[in-house]
Amino acid sequence: MRPCLPILVVAASLCASAPTKARAEELFEVSRFASEGRAVAAELVELNGDGRVDFFVVALLGSPPNERREIRVFLQADDGTFPAEPDHVIPVPRWSAVYDMAELVDDSPGEEMVLLRPDGVTLLSLADDKGRSWTLTTSGPTTAGLAADERGFEPFKLVYDDFGPEPWILVPRIGELTALDARGDVKFRLEVPRRANYLIMPDTGMIELETDFQIFLDVPKLAIGDVNGDERVDVISATRHEIRVFLRREDGAYELEADRIHALGLVTPRDHIRGSGGVASAIDDIDGDGVLDLLVTHVEGGFRDAVTTLYVYMNRDGRWRLDKPDQVIASKASMGSNVLYDVDGDG
Repeated sequence: MRPCLPILVVAASLCASAPTKARAEELFEVSRFASEGRAVAAELVELNGDGRVDFFVVALLGSPPNERREIRVFLQADDGTFPAEPDHVIPVPRWSAVYDMAELVDDSPGEEMVLLRPDGVTLLSLADDKGRSWTLTTSGPTTAGLAADERGFEPFKLVYDDFGPEPWILVPRIGELTALDARGDVKFRLEVPRRANYLIMPDTGMIELETDFQIFLDVPKLAIGDVNGDERVDVISATRHEIRVFLRREDGAYELEADRIHALGLVTPRDHIRGSGGVASAIDDIDGDGVLDLLVTHVEGGFRDAVTTLYVYMNRDGRWRLDKPDQVIASKASMGSNVLYDVDGDG
């Protein structure tokens, strides 16, 4: 696990608020890094292959259309210290939407930054000031990374180690999920749901918006694991309306179309029309039997009349019986979602 900037901020806050007497026994040694602009991402990760954890900050300088996006890299020295100024600064490639970190390129030391862009992904080395990059593109729909996030730069899981000896990059596209290896070879294509909402203001002359056409794009939620009990890795995509299951074949392949489609049918007409409520799916092995179970949280209504219902579906013979939930828990006192987590450590 790679600690991010908020962890460092907490450590600094703890030290700053401690009494003067206790400062001789401070638990943390606080490092301060020179920075310009607005820091929107930061991670501790091994970047140059020397086995030491390094540090980078992504900063936004200025405002569009003249904004600059930079990655400031601080390499850890032999004595465990970091420089006060960055060792090198690398520009963020244009239209980079989100990023992940992984060691993918054989002849590049350390981990690369994996950037989701409109036509595919770019692997960017932060090892030195050369900023070597490798762009992996495929034919097909535009990715969900349509453009850079105007206000930030978020980490998002793109690289998975679940499918075999080498990592695969799962590229979310509009209506498709494409898996690539580090060389750019396509490992599978899966047809996933498309969901979008548009805001188009009629040209009546009564009001002016910043744009003529605005869009909310929903990328399906992913889960990886064994659904049907054959000990192979299946892929599941979920939206508020449906869950699709793609089963892995004996030869390791996947079909373009889903093997199973579960229509949830939970969103009421009222919530559908006004965009309220929500349906969130958590897919994991609840009882430790090696196959994935399903937890669906349905929030109906808004802040004043919300009802939250939790549906638990245990995996029975490689399937979820959506018509027969194993448990239903309803609450009128809260509006929220749920997560699967082993609290007591019993597996």
